[in-house]
Amino acid sequence: MEFARERREIVDYSVVLVVEHDGEGQVVRVYDGAHGVNELHRYTVRRGKQAGEVFHAGTLGDGMRDAIVQIRTSYEAMIVHGSETERPGCEIARRSRLR
Repeated sequence: MEFARERREIVDYSVVLVVEHDGEGQVVRVYDGAHGVNELHRYTVRRGKQAGEVFHAGTLGDGMRDAIVQIRTSYEAMIVHGSETERPGCEIARRSRLR
């Protein structure tokens, strides 16, 4: 997870879910505020990075906190069902340091 702020306001962020497969990291989800809105990008093995979709209508700070909650509570489903990475041996390499 990375973020930028001006005073107390979050002005940009990136929260990334990565899995390890055969010793290599593979991005599954990216939540970011790069365009001034809270976007979610899905990554798939077959199609790569998908177009961003707005996942939260609030401030970037609210979106960042929601992204953290979504990954903490649903990372297994994101890896298995949403990412097309159903492979034996996939392990979670890091959870964007969300602990």
